[in-house]
Amino acid sequence: MQVRLEQLTKAFESRKKDSVIAVNKLDLTIESGKLIGLLGPSGCGKSTTLFMVAGIHDVTDGKIYFDDRDVTELSADKRGIGLVFQNYALYPHLSVWDNIAFPLLNSKDMKKRLKKQFAEQHSNSPNYKAYINKLVEDAAKLVEITAYLDRKPGELSGGQQQRVAIARAIVKSPSILLMDEPLSNLDARLRIQTRDEIKRIQQQTGITTIMVTHDQEEALAISDEVIVLKDGLLQQQGAPQDVYDNPANQFVAEFISRSQINMVHGKIATNKLYLGQEEWFPLPAPLMDQEVTIGLRYENIKHAMENIERSFTASVTAKARIGGISTVQVRLADGQQITLLNDHDESLRESERLNLVVKPQSILVFNQKGEKILQC
Repeated sequence: MQVRLEQLTKAFESRKKDSVIAVNKLDLTIESGKLIGLLGPSGCGKSTTLFMVAGIHDVTDGKIYFDDRDVTELSADKRGIGLVFQNYALYPHLSVWDNIAFPLLNSKDMKKRLKKQFAEQHSNSPNYKAYINKLVEDAAKLVEITAYLDRKPGELSGGQQQRVAIARAIVKSPSILLMDEPLSNLDARLRIQTRDEIKRIQQQTGITTIMVTHDQEEALAISDEVIVLKDGLLQQQGAPQDVYDNPANQFVAEFISRSQINMVHGKIATNKLYLGQEEWFPLPAPLMDQEVTIGLRYENIKHAMENIERSFTASVTAKARIGGISTVQVRLADGQQITLLNDHDESLRESERLNLVVKPQSILVFNQKGEKILQC
């Protein structure tokens, strides 16, 4: 099912009775069957957006459409969605089976729908309980927890509990699955394992899925598309690799890269780009003289054996290794420091002068407002 947001806005009243805009005129289209990573720093409006789509938060202004149906004023239970929260929200006194079955057995609308489906599909069989049991077992099988159906949530690991929460959300056969920071409570190993499970489950079911996360790696790893928000405003939407390679602005470039990008002061003068105070190379197209910030990702800076076009020099100041990743910190002529991947060259010495070159089309140039004005 397609999800479309038109000028979606949410304002909250502050303690001072001022209006605080959490989401500001958001226009988005999420195509049917996609897994979307809704990404941004704390307070950017991502969870608020999700809760408006879910029907948990009222909409201040704008519209929400599921396909061509306007659901803006519909209550959450009428929207046909599944919800997975950060804290699992399982009933500790109920078994895994009962937790998964809970939305099937405790919603009048759901029971009415299921009985109608049962009558249409099993007109010759009176065993409605067996039908419900099969729905629960099918959901448990999909998330690979059939061995734990008789256990209580307290007997399960965090990853297993999250699988129960996912099974409970999908047992209703929702048209849209909404997930709010589903991996935040898991340790590093379980996060990777569970995120891969979410991707597998989404691909098997084909349910349009929106997953809120502040973790860039998480979003890039499993999403068909990522949507980046800041201060309630859309910054960029696109395929993960495209957003990484071609960020719309300085915020996206820095946020999506975590710390793996250098932001270097430079300038444009007489149609040439300066790295720090050193002339670097002529620009491919004319731009006005101005101060700029140049974004250089660690992995795109390479050693050059000699002075070649677009190369620059720097001196080694430090080396570091974290696990299998080695980095070198170097100083430019004006004293600015940048970092690059080392490729395990142990022969580099402190103060050694290096010729460096940057991968084509990976030099990001931003103006003083953080807008991208050049990528070359």
